[in-house]
Amino acid sequence: MNYGCLLMLLLIWIVLWLGSSLAVDRFIKYLYDYQTKTWEAIGKPRGMFFHPKGSSYVSYARLSYYWEHELPVLIPEDQIVKSHYARIMIWKKWVTRYLILFLPLVTLGEFM
Repeated sequence: MNYGCLLMLLLIWIVLWLGSSLAVDRFIKYLYDYQTKTWEAIGKPRGMFFHPKGSSYVSYARLSYYWEHELPVLIPEDQIVKSHYARIMIWKKWVTRYLILFLPLVTLGEFM
């Protein structure tokens, strides 16, 4: 087993996880600070690192499954909210693609 390759793949995963978590935290923090009614309407979610008083981990978990379906309807006509949401969707695409490629990359690392 090539541990250097596995370590590199894990480091990439950590960067992707951290980037996506921080993007979601910024989105939730902005909603909490400036769009309180919207934050409450989506269940008062908390972020990975941002935990406002009265927030719910259950709504955070639920929110992560419904990004594309329910949330755009609840997003107010605020360009900052929409830009935060667009960043989250970009991170989500990168994380999804990486997860799909992770096992083949680990397998290829076996032969290097």
